Formats: sequence, C-alpha cells, structure tokens
Amino acid sequence: MLKTSRRRPRKVEKDRATGRGHRTTTAVHERDVALFDAIAGALTATDVEPALEAALGEIVRALQLAAGWIWLTDPETERFYLAAAHELPPYLREPEQMTGDPCWCMESFIDGDFDSKNVDIIACSRLRRGAEEGREELTLGLQSHASVVLRFGARRLGIMNVCPPVPRRLSERDLRLLSVAGAQIGLAVERGRLAEEEASAARSGERTRLAREIHDTLAQDLTAIALQLESALGAGDTVATSVRLLCPPY
Repeated sequence: MLKTSRRRPRKVEKDRATGRGHRTTTAVHERDVALFDAIAGALTATDVEPALEAALGEIVRALQLAAGWIWLTDPETERFYLAAAHELPPYLREPEQMTGDPCWCMESFIDGDFDSKNVDIIACSRLRRGAEEGREELTLGLQSHASVVLRFGARRLGIMNVCPPVPRRLSERDLRLLSVAGAQIGLAVERGRLAEEEASAARSGERTRLAREIHDTLAQDLTAIALQLESALGAGDTVATSVRLLCPPY
C-alpha cells in the first residue's frame, strides 16, 4: 500500500504564496521605477509651477492618494505660498483656506522638526478646522497628511503634503518613495530658481548694454552738435547771411 505525503501540499501552497509575494514585490518595484521616470519627465518643463503640478499629479495617481499640495517659501520674504495642488478636498479649495497662513506643518518646518528626517505624518490643522466647523463632508474625512521637506543640499525650499484616502495608512515603502520624490522635486525647484536668476541677470545685463549704447550714441550726437554750434558761432557773418537769405525781410 502506497503512503501519501501530507507535506507536499503545504510546500506547494508555500511555493504559491512565495510566487505571489515575488510578483507583488516586482509589481511594486516596477511601479516605483515608472513613477520616478514620470516625475523626471514632468520636471523637465521650464516653468516651475506647471512642472510641480504635473509631478504632484503623477505621485497622487501612482500611490492612489486622495490629495496633495506643495508649499514653497519665497526666497526674498521667506513666506509660504501655494505652488501646486492636486485633487484638494472641497474645503481646502476655498481661497481663504490656502493663503499661506501658518499651520502645523509650516510650524514644524520653521522649528526644524524635519531636520533629522525628510518625511513625517502630521495632523492637518486646516482639515481639523473644517471638521470642527461641522464641514466634514467637505474635508472628505481627511485629518492628516505625510509632509515631505523639499530640499536642495542643506537649503530647505518648501513642503509637499499628500493625504492617503481614509482609512488607509501609508507604508514605510511609500514614505521612502515620497522622500526620494521630494529630493527630485527639490532639485527641480532649485534649478528653476537658478534659471530665473540667470534670466533676470541676463535681462539686467541686456538693459545695461542698451543703456551703454544709448549713452555712447547720445554722447557722439551731442559732441557733433557741439562742434556744429562752435563752428556756427565762429562764423557769425556767414550764419547771419544764411538766416537773411532763408528769412528775407518783408
């Protein structure tokens, strides 16, 4: 009588589970690579804010997020302004909600709470205000977001906030991916600002060059006029005769 092994089905089931896990890991890896390529493509645009809008849209779609927005700091005033947004909940689409007034993520940014890490999960004071006002249907139940500091080297440029749909939580892999995406965006922001500074300097240089040319041309013309006047004043009789011929007395 043949004996059947009971271990084989378990091994087959384990192999199947391992295969599923491998396929899932491969799919996630391919998703991440595709996302980085899409972000890089979006950030090739010369205008910074449309490029940020496009990159943010790619991140929200790839990670199946509910919403995202980017605050940048003005290099001169150091005030925050909304540079990009994608699928904001209705409450945050109201103009007065996104004016750059201080909120918890901005305060954390200013206080240096992000210095030891690029990504953190933060309760959103703006969304919480909507809930306290009894307008949860306009916040879509969102209460917190992942905040990613945008940097170039040691220079902090702004914050990218993204919200997963309720009740989903972002995985550690998602947070690492957001950190890398934030580095891509920070580089693009700095590159765009440097390009704008270069263009401004070029415009300033062009204005200087034109002003110099105008000055030189005027100087030459004025010198010629002065010589003509000196010549005319030195030959008074001739000038007087010419004037009488041109304007004979009645």
